[in-house]
Amino acid sequence: MAISNSGVGIRPGVCTSTTRPTAPYEGQMIYETDTDLTYVWGGSAWQQVSGGTAVGNSGLVYITSGSLSGTTTNFVGCFTSTYDNYRIVLSSCSMSGDGDIYWRGLVGSTAGTTADYSFAMNGLITSGTSFNATNAAASLGYTGVSAVGGVGNVIVGSSSIDFYGPKLTQRTFATVNGMGYYSGFYGRSGMTHFNLTTSFDGIQFLSATASTMSGTVTIYGYRK
Repeated sequence: MAISNSGVGIRPGVCTSTTRPTAPYEGQMIYETDTDLTYVWGGSAWQQVSGGTAVGNSGLVYITSGSLSGTTTNFVGCFTSTYDNYRIVLSSCSMSGDGDIYWRGLVGSTAGTTADYSFAMNGLITSGTSFNATNAAASLGYTGVSAVGGVGNVIVGSSSIDFYGPKLTQRTFATVNGMGYYSGFYGRSGMTHFNLTTSFDGIQFLSATASTMSGTVTIYGYRK
């Protein structure tokens, strides 16, 4: 630790997430240049500091965000060994026509197309009285954002997806909760997964019907 030359503050130990001190002392503070996060050693673990308060090892950590555009949008390098599980939030999504928003895992910038994705969803639309369920085994995973109101409709929807172990060499599972509006309000929930033990480091969102997507994607990691 050092006093800054400008005399306006204290400069903690500067390192990266892979070069943290190997023998820290209780109360030691570090700043990671690769994550732009500050941590304090609590005696048994590094605790992230937020707003001046140690937040411990629970909760979500913001990783990245961006906009959906065109028929495919990639988020490269968002899954790392820092976190095992992730939450992805799709907000204010719309489609230029009929179709749904799906996902594929990325290795580098390459999306696999093997038919080892599957999903099972259920939902209810306020404009009708029937409960509907869908399931499929295909080359795509489902996000819960649907646009089935007819070609040319502008569909608005949002979804949250909890991904379990996408970076780990294991099957990737996810739970999905989505909602939106086309001819009436709809809500959907279910499960989606990739059936091979592939280590993904990114994710692709796409429209299988070549409709143009828009909306915001925010990716968080579950702090270990």
